Amino acid sequence: MGGVVQPRRASARELSAFHSLDYIECLKQLTSGDDCEEIEEMPSEYGLGFDCPVFDDLFNCMSAVAGGTLTAAEMLNKRECSIAINWQGGWHHAQRDEASGFCYVNDVVLGILKLREKFDRVLYVDIDLHHGDGVEDAFSFTSKVMSVSFHKFSPGFFPGTGSSFDVGLGKGKYYSVNVPLKDGITDKPFIEIFSRVMSEVKMRFKPSAVVCQCGVDTLAGDSYGIF
Repeated sequence: MGGVVQPRRASARELSAFHSLDYIECLKQLTSGDDCEEIEEMPSEYGLGFDCPVFDDLFNCMSAVAGGTLTAAEMLNKRECSIAINWQGGWHHAQRDEASGFCYVNDVVLGILKLREKFDRVLYVDIDLHHGDGVEDAFSFTSKVMSVSFHKFSPGFFPGTGSSFDVGLGKGKYYSVNVPLKDGITDKPFIEIFSRVMSEVKMRFKPSAVVCQCGVDTLAGDSYGIF
């Protein structure tokens, strides 16, 4: 049986489980209309501007997105469901103190951190057209979270990371798996590659929970028209 669960907004404290307090505070001040300290320098310092413009109610919007993912993780932690979906989730490019690629807060990282309170090994699978750099960076030094990203990879294509040689760092070495793909891949080879990689990952990592980011820009008919 499925159902809709009313999510809550994430507090600034909850957002700071991953993001810096200075960054979160600045997003709050921008939303409230107050001047952020050194506001002229703020966009470049925090990645705001260009593809991450400031808009009305920015902080409340992002706290709702993150709150939805945290609510989903809490439901799983309490075993109240076996699958939980946040249809507005998946803002996988945001860094600790920087907005990036239309992403202001990284609800995925926050959700994984919440799941780690109950689940020892969390597998992150990213099938967005773009590399899930923010999530991979957040967990690049740990062996408790494995990130696997299937994405387009070519010179000049955002975010420019995610080659097959990006495998993690320190204790997290070989716990980052990147599958770079070229334009024009169709359903059959994509599914074959995905199945082969994920069967090996499942066998070797043995995750106790799985988080999946399903970016729709990999689908046929998307305006990119690449995959």
